[in-house]
Amino acid sequence: MKRERVLYNETEYIVLFKYSSGYWEVRDAQKERYSEVELVHHSQLKDYTK
Repeated sequence: MKRERVLYNETEYIVLFKYSSGYWEVRDAQKERYSEVELVHHSQLKDYTK
């Protein structure tokens, strides 16, 4: 399964969950298993295509 990726603070993140409030749970794609989940408003994220 391919997960959606976005840029946040010039770092690639994986989208884990999208809330109806506009906030998304994201996790650093480079440290996927070891990074904490961050809650970020979608307006602060940029689309990322590899």
